[in-house]
Amino acid sequence: MLSSEEEADLNFTVNEDNEHLNPEREERVIRADPDVGIESLAQQYVNRVLKTNCFSFNIMLLGQTGVGKSTLIDSLFRVKFNDNSCHNHCLSEVEVVSNYYHLYENDIHIELDKPYEPIAKYLDKQMEEYLDEELKIERRSEIKDTRVHACLYLISPVGHGLKEIDLVTMKELDTKVNIIPVIAKSDLITRSEMIDLKRKIMSEMDTNSIGIYRFPVDDPQVAQMNGENNSLLPFAVVASNQFITIGDREVRSRQYPWGTVEVENESHSDLIRLRDMLLRVNMNDLKERTHSQHYEIYRSERLDQYWKERQRELSLNMKREENELITRYKNIFSAKDVELKNMENELHRKYEKMHKHFIEGRDMLEAERVLLEEDIMCLNRRKQLLRDMNIRDAREYQIPKNPKSPNNPKSKSK
Repeated sequence: MLSSEEEADLNFTVNEDNEHLNPEREERVIRADPDVGIESLAQQYVNRVLKTNCFSFNIMLLGQTGVGKSTLIDSLFRVKFNDNSCHNHCLSEVEVVSNYYHLYENDIHIELDKPYEPIAKYLDKQMEEYLDEELKIERRSEIKDTRVHACLYLISPVGHGLKEIDLVTMKELDTKVNIIPVIAKSDLITRSEMIDLKRKIMSEMDTNSIGIYRFPVDDPQVAQMNGENNSLLPFAVVASNQFITIGDREVRSRQYPWGTVEVENESHSDLIRLRDMLLRVNMNDLKERTHSQHYEIYRSERLDQYWKERQRELSLNMKREENELITRYKNIFSAKDVELKNMENELHRKYEKMHKHFIEGRDMLEAERVLLEEDIMCLNRRKQLLRDMNIRDAREYQIPKNPKSPNNPKSKSK
């Protein structure tokens, strides 16, 4: 049973928005005591991330040579990166130069990957390394994430919109990385020219179905801010490594005969907006979208390709084994055929020999039979001759009987 005070802390509400719910069923919302500890879940997650020693956030800067990539990244993070890459502005081909930095802000440790002039192969390589770690039987508790989470595509303000190479490159990369278009060195053109250039760039990207990263508006806390900044894309930024003193602080700026352009002045440059959207507000969304969308696309395509390659490999292995078995049994059957042929020849030779012996024996027996029959015939003739001679001799030398003998039947009758 609950006391009256405990019952007062219970708040019962009915969800009337979903018509499919049972109207008799009430959704009860219970406000737990703060000492229970549920509210510390977010801090537990933060502590867990901090214990991993670093928070990996990989940024790709893409643009033509001399557009100001190094200066922009220095201004963006307010740090002078010691860039040891070769700044040869006469390169004949696209080159990937990857630099890794560790940034610290209070207790937050960020690992920053800053590759120049990237290509699709570089992005696929990072995805492949992450996929290889994921597919291992014994995976590490924390996989080093080298996937590119944001691509700042720097567009030159000189010209009439996007170049053909810009359209082709962004179309190639829009399914692999979160592209944020940025107009570099925006202080080279007037404000009205900048407005026209932004409009033309967005129109060309829409016409060519290029998917760029749009700041999410599903979170009520940042929906208005992200919506306003979506309407300002592409950001027009000014970057500089030169400092001037204004009051008691030093600010990055560019000095011209007609005046000074402050890098972090929102009326002069969108750099602060870009920094806030990139780091302060949407960093986690960029990482989540990279994992849930771009990486999943690559993963599904790669696994499909892997299974096709595996099936093709198995088919080739089965075909090779089949050919090996056919060759092996052909050799076995050929050897058996030779052996059986030799046995057949040997049997035929023995048969011929035995047949020859049989014919010779038969002929010999037939000759002996003929001789024996002749001997029998000769013997029979001799026997018959002797029989005839004996009968004739018996007739010639036979003694006649006495007619007056008492044994004579004629004498008795008389």
